[in-house]
Amino acid sequence: MESFDYRQKVQEHLDDQRWNIADEFDEILCDYESNPRPFQEVHAQVSRLFNQDPELLSGFQEFLLDTYPAQNAQVLADQAERHEAHRGACERQSNSPLLNLPREIRDKIWAEVALGNVVHVSPSRAGWSFWGRKAGKFCFHVCRAEKGAGSSACPPGVGDHANCSITGPSNYPDIRLTCKQFLLELPDAETTFSSQTAFQFADLKTADAFLFGLSEPQRSSITHLKLALPHNIASSENFELWNGILNYFSNPWERKSLHMDPKPEDKPAMLREPIYFYYSRCYYENNTERMYKRYQVGRGGWSWDVGISDLKYKGEPKLDLAMQVVTSGQVEDTDAATWTADLDSVANWCRPLLQFRQYDGLTFHLYNDEGLTSTPEFEAFVAALKEHMVEPVIGPRKCMFFAGGAYEDGDESYFALVGDH
Repeated sequence: MESFDYRQKVQEHLDDQRWNIADEFDEILCDYESNPRPFQEVHAQVSRLFNQDPELLSGFQEFLLDTYPAQNAQVLADQAERHEAHRGACERQSNSPLLNLPREIRDKIWAEVALGNVVHVSPSRAGWSFWGRKAGKFCFHVCRAEKGAGSSACPPGVGDHANCSITGPSNYPDIRLTCKQFLLELPDAETTFSSQTAFQFADLKTADAFLFGLSEPQRSSITHLKLALPHNIASSENFELWNGILNYFSNPWERKSLHMDPKPEDKPAMLREPIYFYYSRCYYENNTERMYKRYQVGRGGWSWDVGISDLKYKGEPKLDLAMQVVTSGQVEDTDAATWTADLDSVANWCRPLLQFRQYDGLTFHLYNDEGLTSTPEFEAFVAALKEHMVEPVIGPRKCMFFAGGAYEDGDESYFALVGDH
């Protein structure tokens, strides 16, 4: 069919009510003339426009080949170039010593190279690369500390992170982009990266924005956090950020099993609220058998029943902390009284740490401009804090808010109601 005949057929087939379709058809042809692309793409576009009409589609391929020979030649040349590039890439991959290793050995290599690293997270600047679908724009920087995940939580440029930096764009390599074979063999990126990476934050504002910008599967899969704390953590802004982070990550149960799976319409503050557990008094008065099977879980001013057998345990992340100590000329917001082994009289900013129960994943250091430092009072405080965290017995009392009140002693409230059985 000649080009003129096909165009005339299209125009005659479209009645007066559908001339806008003819105009769109002309736009597709003009676009192909200036921006040639594979025939399959153009055919699919025209097919949708003509609503799969076989009469209109018949002869379209011949029409396109006859009308635009130069564009068709360019498309064929581009396809040949891509095919040759793909063939060369496959040949290089097949000759790669790494990809010629047995799969089980490559899996061990992936575990060493792609997983278990420390990443310094910083806000990105315009034009810099970023990661995270919902986390906003952040840069990932390689940690150069010798101990890796066993290093302190000092910020980049200080102490054992003296050789680390968060300036410039991301420099954390994503080897999944090396080739398709790597992409296929490496674990799923969405949760594996979160669960197998230690995230270090130089300030609480960045930590809050990044962590609460992640999707729930990404956020709940995090297993290691490193937080550099400011000396003025007791200030209202820093304490709010600090409190919200610990409120979320001190909860050891999957939120879905608590009927708290985040929804798009939820207010952001809901993720940062403390979770508490308690037995309603009606269980003791009217249903003593039931109290061993169900209890109340709440957040804010609301609570509801959950079944003990319904809970799914996920655990809390390992928590590395490094607090900045003041130097000469700076105003100190916390004094030596903060570091007391009497946890009933600790400073208010310390109290969110008491939510962690049956927990042994804490490391806590002090640092100044020269690196890590310490005092006997601080060491005694950390020892008492760790002892407090590992003490409670297994069960719902693992959560600090079992009594339904902020930072109350869940064990004492429990025994006051049901006794020490």
